[in-house]
Amino acid sequence: MKDQFQEGVPPPGEIKSSGPGGGLVPRGLLRMLVGEFALLRDIATAPIASGPLAPSVADAVDFLRSYELVLVDGQQVSATDRGRQLLEATPINSTTYTLAFDRTRLGW
Repeated sequence: MKDQFQEGVPPPGEIKSSGPGGGLVPRGLLRMLVGEFALLRDIATAPIASGPLAPSVADAVDFLRSYELVLVDGQQVSATDRGRQLLEATPINSTTYTLAFDRTRLGW
């Protein structure tokens, strides 16, 4: 298949990685930093105050909220059922800095 710029387009269900390997990765992959996962675990243990947060924590909370893993409700940040489900899941891949989860296995 060709896109509008006449470059190859990966088959449906796959996206081309922008990484140095340029390999194909499955769609529906949730990749997150180990620190974001640790923050989610901490929030699931005890909600945190919603502000003011250090910039790096605020960025991590925004990322977690974008996947509906946490809920920012007025004065606090708490884990959602979806966030707790992710904490119980086994990553399909991990590196020193990242974890990857298959969203289709999670039913997302």
